[in-house]
Amino acid sequence: MKRTLYPTSNVDRRLFWTVALCLAQIPFYQLLGHYWFASAFGLIAVFGIVFLYLFGDQPSEQNVDRYSTVIAQLNSLKTELLSLQFFFEQERKLIVDTENNLRKLQDTKAELEPVVLAQRKTVDAILAAQSGRAASTAWKERAIGFLLGVFASVLGGIVLDSLKR
Repeated sequence: MKRTLYPTSNVDRRLFWTVALCLAQIPFYQLLGHYWFASAFGLIAVFGIVFLYLFGDQPSEQNVDRYSTVIAQLNSLKTELLSLQFFFEQERKLIVDTENNLRKLQDTKAELEPVVLAQRKTVDAILAAQSGRAASTAWKERAIGFLLGVFASVLGGIVLDSLKR
């Protein structure tokens, strides 16, 4: 696992800045002639660096692999978007096919509508003629029935009159 120059944990960052301050103190004490203080700060800085970079917190896997995770998520998102695009194209084709079928049905309706209207007129004419014939036949049947009734009454009257004599 790779380490970075600047630590990731808060404790290690504090130690890093403590070492930096100790290193900054060394030239100041050398100028003043306090070599023992300069040496002490030098030893503190060396032990701090050793402790910081050899025994410090390991960088977490999460920070190191975050780019890999993001790339994997982007690839997954790309795959999902491609499948969504495929779905939309299939739906678009289905809509175009449905529109074409609707257009064909409307054309067929436009072609058949005059034929249906002509057939309806023919059927209406046939039904009107049939009802006219049925009406005239009904009047004929009623007239024949009336005449037969009158004839039967006259015949019955003659028979009754002959029986009374």
